[in-house]
Amino acid sequence: MSVSSELYFNGYCALELDNGFDSYIVSRIFTVDNFYEEKIGDEINAITRFGFRESVKVCKDRLRIFGVTEEKSASDFYNLMGKMHDEGYVFVNHDNITYKIYLDLIKDIIDNKLTGGNPFSLDFKDSLIGNECYFGGLIGALETDNWLYSMLSVIGDDALIDYDLSAVIENGCISSDPKMLVLNPKIIVLTEGTTDTEFIKGGFMHFYPHLLPFYHFIDYENIKPNSGASALAHSIKSFAGSGIDNLIIALFDNDTTGHKESDTLNTIELPKTMKIQHYPDIDILRNYPSISPDGSLQNVNVNSLAGSLEMYLGVDLLKDDNGSLYPIIWSSYEFSLEKYQGGLSKLAKEKIDKSFRIKLKSSKVIWPEFECLLNMIINAWV
Repeated sequence: MSVSSELYFNGYCALELDNGFDSYIVSRIFTVDNFYEEKIGDEINAITRFGFRESVKVCKDRLRIFGVTEEKSASDFYNLMGKMHDEGYVFVNHDNITYKIYLDLIKDIIDNKLTGGNPFSLDFKDSLIGNECYFGGLIGALETDNWLYSMLSVIGDDALIDYDLSAVIENGCISSDPKMLVLNPKIIVLTEGTTDTEFIKGGFMHFYPHLLPFYHFIDYENIKPNSGASALAHSIKSFAGSGIDNLIIALFDNDTTGHKESDTLNTIELPKTMKIQHYPDIDILRNYPSISPDGSLQNVNVNSLAGSLEMYLGVDLLKDDNGSLYPIIWSSYEFSLEKYQGGLSKLAKEKIDKSFRIKLKSSKVIWPEFECLLNMIINAWV
């Protein structure tokens, strides 16, 4: 006897698969922590339900870090409509079906739990009802990511997405071990060194834990590779030639040395799966105290000159015991860029790093500079 898994969007079943489940969808929007095993009913008549459950907002966030957006979904929709038009496939009740019309129709179908319909109908809404909101056919179909995002876009952020696997698990079609069901794709994050990786990973763990399973941070602590901007540039070249399919984000400091080393990559054709970024420009660094080469104290814009990670950990940590900002010290002149390289003193950096480890554990509100950095990573593929 055939049994099926069922994917529900706010109570509307939009996908049924016989004797199995869609592993791509599970791994794309759920994590091991989203797996549930719950008993329903009294002790005598209780039944056990298995599946994955998460909010719409979290699922959308997870798709977005892979570059799935409304704009991309709309583009995919119009490409498919163009193919259908070229093949002479025209819906009878719409002269010009827009992406908005598609979203409005699937919202109505989901909200009112409409069923029946004819998947081969030339009436657009009737065909969507028959296909359980899926848009596609012999000519082609929306990419799974774009279909998911479109479905999620018409439901409230707090609504739940529930993938009910009860029948296929109970009948032995698939494992009940969530670790056997989920294989989250990983975005690889490369940085200039151990502390950068520790703090950025810690930031995701503390403020964006629902996204952390989709990132892989290179373990600088245990494998102890060379660190610094030059070593990062070398790693990028190695990854660029490795042929791996993972998306990769390489993060240079926003300083002179970081820009010098990233410039050495301009002559290399990097794969489309790789992004090279610098820590972002931030307001606090536009007018920041520095000790000039002649020893005088001047306020200057140190974005792109002295933007190490410590500059993004909160203005409160950049101040000494007297409430003054730790000054930037100019250490060397880079002739190729005609700029000085600057940074905080070793003692200041050590104090900031120590304080940040304490701050990260206790803070409930993310501070603007650090949020700006993390959001740059989150939106790297948007």
